[in-house]
Amino acid sequence: MRVLYLEPAKNDFERFRVFMRANDVSEERISHILNGVIDSIGALKDAPKIGFSIGARYGYTTPYRGYITDPYIVVYEIVGETIEVRRIYHQKEDYIRDILVIEP
Repeated sequence: MRVLYLEPAKNDFERFRVFMRANDVSEERISHILNGVIDSIGALKDAPKIGFSIGARYGYTTPYRGYITDPYIVVYEIVGETIEVRRIYHQKEDYIRDILVIEP
C-alpha cells in the first residue's frame, strides 16, 4: 500500500502550521508535531483498516475511514492499493459536518 495526500489534506497541514505560528509555537515544535502526524499516518500502509469506519460510526453511507493520531483525525479512503488521505482535522473541529456536507 502507498499513502497519497490529496490537496485538501496538504492544505490542512499548512492551516495547522499557520494556526500554531499565530499561537507562538516554535518552528521546531511545529515540525515535530506535523512530522509525528505524518509518521503516524505511515502506519496505515501496513494496516489500512486500523481506522474506524466513519459511515458505521455515524450512520451515514460513506467509504471514508477515520484514524486518530491525537489530537488529529485523519480522514482517508482505501482505493485499490492506495490510501488517499483526504483531510486532517483537529479533534475540536466538526469534521463530520464537513466531510459529510451536513447542513447546520
